Amino acid sequence: LVTRLVDPRVRGAIGGGDLLSAGAAYPDAWKGHLLFALSSIVLGGYMALVGRWGVHPADAAATVAIVNFIVIAPAWLLFLPSRMAEAPWGEIALQGLYQGLGPGFIGFMLFTLSIRNLGAPRAGALSALVPAVTAVFGFLFLGEALRPIEVAGVGLAVCGIAVVALSAERPRI
Repeated sequence: LVTRLVDPRVRGAIGGGDLLSAGAAYPDAWKGHLLFALSSIVLGGYMALVGRWGVHPADAAATVAIVNFIVIAPAWLLFLPSRMAEAPWGEIALQGLYQGLGPGFIGFMLFTLSIRNLGAPRAGALSALVPAVTAVFGFLFLGEALRPIEVAGVGLAVCGIAVVALSAERPRI
């Protein structure tokens, strides 16, 4: 179950870059950072187990999507504020189909395939690009300003990811 990861300083660079690019200057940002760290732990466990079990990507994606729906949907509908009852059924079905098949199934299947082909450290490092790419796309396409701390965070994350991508061991297929 243990995967040899790269130097802890590199992992720190990736995590530190993600935290900086997420906007660490906001007073309540620590709550989001805590959730980000916890979700990283869950994702790391998923990657290690998928790599160890050799699960087919479609099976893993279907299992994750079904379990998430069974656990999350009732909790969300029963305990969280929602205006879903006001939305037309056609829009609900379209969003369910789009979100369920797009990121929910196909995205997870491709991510699982990347774990099998690249190994958990490289696949995990590449997933850490999401906050950095989001910040850059927000700047380019939405005209959002990037503060110096966010630019530093993007740079730190990209450097850490490059080191992982170039140094992590490739899996034997």
